[in-house]
Parts: sequence; C-alpha cells; structure tokens
Amino acid sequence: MDLVIVSDAFDVMRKDMTLETIASAKRAEKTIETIVVVEKQPVEYPGCVTVHYDFPFNYHKCMNLGIQSTKGNYFAICNNDLIFYYDWATKIVEAMGTEYGSASPFAHNVHVQFWGELKHNIEGYDARSIIAGWCIVLKRETYEKIGKLHEGVRFWYSDNIYGEQLKKAGIKHILVHNARVDHLESKTLFAVSHQDLTHDQLENYRKAYAEIWNS
Repeated sequence: MDLVIVSDAFDVMRKDMTLETIASAKRAEKTIETIVVVEKQPVEYPGCVTVHYDFPFNYHKCMNLGIQSTKGNYFAICNNDLIFYYDWATKIVEAMGTEYGSASPFAHNVHVQFWGELKHNIEGYDARSIIAGWCIVLKRETYEKIGKLHEGVRFWYSDNIYGEQLKKAGIKHILVHNARVDHLESKTLFAVSHQDLTHDQLENYRKAYAEIWNS
C-alpha cells in the first residue's frame, strides 16, 4: 500500500506533526511501500516522495496530484494529523477482500461516540461515522472507476462527496473495526480561521452532488 499525505508546514508545529504522522505510519505497518507528501511549503521529507503544489488549497485536488506518484494496487489518502496502530493496513486489505473497493480504519478517539467498542465491520457511506475522511483506503480500480476524486469542494464535505461518487459507481465502502488510526482532530486548522474551507463549502457540496448525479 502507498500513502498520500497532504501537508502545509507553515510553522514548526505543523512540520513536526507531518513528520510524526510519517514516522507513525512507518512504525505501525511494514507493508507501506511509498509515502507521498503533498506539501504547500518548500519543505522536503526524507524517505518520502515530496510533491509541491502552488494552487489554493483543495483537499481532493491535492490528493489527485499525490496519487499520480503512487504505484500500488492500494493507496490511502491521509491527513497529516494521524496516529497509526500496528498492522492497520494489513487488516484493512484483508477486510476489503474482493467485495469492497474502499475502506476506512477505526479511529478510537472518534468512532467510539458512534459505535462504542465496535466488534464488527460496518458497511455504508455516512461521512465521519463510516467514511472517515481523514484516512480512506482505495483500490486502484476504484479510483479508475470513479474517474478521480471530485474537486468541487475545497475541504469540508470532501468525504460526503466521495461517498456520492462511490454510490454512483456502485462501489461499497467499509469501516474496519480492528484497523486503528486515530485522528488528532482540528490540529490541521488549529488557531487559524478557515470559514471558507468549512461552513462556506456547503453550497459547493450541493453543486458537486448535483453534478455527480446528473452526469
């Protein structure tokens, strides 16, 4: 599996956060082949493929750019504020099998509020509770079938619109209960006002939704 991580290391705290996410991924899973970091700032990450972007931040646009540098049959699109746990990717691939084209790991610090101590996998498309937008694993064939990640929203609602892409293509998504990746929520946008990336994206989501289903 390859990883694509989006980052904007505009200060030491955020650079360190990206570095720790990379280190955590390497410690937790030996099957990771390539880590691609899509980075806004003139920063390089040792042992990774660093891809720089110079356009206004758009989560899926960054991921589409990074995915071009992946080669594996599976890849994960990830925030830079994650803690990975042992064998998370191996467990996801096993759970996906031939039935599922997309999956998310269980974030104990987030998903317990929805499911408690989950003992089984859950299929569905609900954003956050099932499609964990901070870490999504795709099969290569899934990405090719949906045609790339829709770039109609910039940040919030990215997981919602991805779910609509999966539904339109008839691809199943699963939340894997024993594959754990915790999400350090709000760290990416911490101490910065980003109304334009969050609540203001609702209208863009509505337009993107209509575009997917009317195409």
